[in-house]
Amino acid sequence: MKTGRFAIYNGKEYMASLETDKKYIELCTYDQVDEKNGFKKEPFGLYSKKVKLIEIDEIYDIKAKFDFMGQTHEANLSADGKTFCIYVNDSSYKQYGFVEDYDMTYTNRFIGYKKEFTVAESPLRFVKIPVRTKEGI
Repeated sequence: MKTGRFAIYNGKEYMASLETDKKYIELCTYDQVDEKNGFKKEPFGLYSKKVKLIEIDEIYDIKAKFDFMGQTHEANLSADGKTFCIYVNDSSYKQYGFVEDYDMTYTNRFIGYKKEFTVAESPLRFVKIPVRTKEGI
């Protein structure tokens, strides 16, 4: 189970981060073999390389989706991948165990109603969403 942004470079899939200028992309991997291909060693066993966007075959996002109450929701996976939560704006979901959630970092702003689920008991779908192909962004 993986989510996030990925890119195909020289026939291999990498974690990816598109630069704001949309001319470069940073590729990341934990595969030490890629150090021979110009990737530089970063902390925590990570290797990264910045390449021109035109060198990339494909960029895509993989998102986890969960169907609940006849609606498809984006699932936010936990770091260990064992649980996930979904957010809604409809207060009627409180009757299904959803609780209010707030952004505690800066403003204590209301985010919505959330509920946590276990991956083992609740099937997720993983959807590939193209961001860019050779034809453009």
